Amino acid sequence: MCGKNLRGGEVAVAEAAAALAEARRSELDLTARARAAYFQLANAHEQLGLNQKNVGLLRQFADISRAKYEAGTKPESDVLAAQIELSRLEEARFDRHLDFKSNIIEGFLAAEIYPTALLEDDPSSLMGRLRPYAVIGIGVFHFNPQGSYIDPNTGQATWVYLRPLHTEGQGFPEYPDRKEYGLTQLNIPIGVGIKYYISQNVNLSLELIHRKTFTDYIDDVSTTYIDPSLFYAHLSPSQAQIADAIYNKSPLRTTDPINYGPGGKRGDTKQKDAYFTLGFKLGIRLTSDREWRNSTRCPSLRF
Repeated sequence: MCGKNLRGGEVAVAEAAAALAEARRSELDLTARARAAYFQLANAHEQLGLNQKNVGLLRQFADISRAKYEAGTKPESDVLAAQIELSRLEEARFDRHLDFKSNIIEGFLAAEIYPTALLEDDPSSLMGRLRPYAVIGIGVFHFNPQGSYIDPNTGQATWVYLRPLHTEGQGFPEYPDRKEYGLTQLNIPIGVGIKYYISQNVNLSLELIHRKTFTDYIDDVSTTYIDPSLFYAHLSPSQAQIADAIYNKSPLRTTDPINYGPGGKRGDTKQKDAYFTLGFKLGIRLTSDREWRNSTRCPSLRF
């Protein structure tokens, strides 16, 4: 081998070694950044959980401070400090900027309990009576949550169904514990009301009924944020674009996205969703001279 070729070989070896060293430095730098980002995310996730616990404690502290201030045993500055800290923590909730709406269709079978009927002289005489009552039963309901989406091309806002977008990775192989939720679920209605009997057979009621449910996805929010690249891996391009824009709206409200990155707390798995209604009800009792047509009448109790 001539001297020129030898020198060329040595230069090539030196360049390859330099390139290898640079690649190794880049690898170490990326590893260090990834570890730092992981620990920042883990710390933010833990801090968000602590903040949510502290909200309840701060509310109690603010109420106590206000009561002591009104009693003259606490300075006003303590009350203001508690209220400012509470506002700061609650702002984190608003920064998520998630929204939803859903129509709910339901049917339930319930029992009405009239405790004051036992105190009436003649429970069979109903006209003009005002009766409080309690309600408990079992039912089934259907829901289908939607979220607002702004088309980046037209700027037009629309409502899109959230379940097909798998916003928390439901049904993705990367999250085997997150199954797709059903849109038809059971509930337990529990409530109170007051009923006025216009006549023996017609009544008007005002009811407040709470529904205990067994799902945490009425609002499509339950667990944590996922890596948005998974949308493009498992959904169609058009669906992935919408899911990427709709699953995390915190950038629209905050410039600190750390708390809302992959693995960040998006919902609360410890509590199931619930809903309630307040409404009027018109009741008409069908009667007949035949005894069997009125067999649902409750027996009168006498003491």
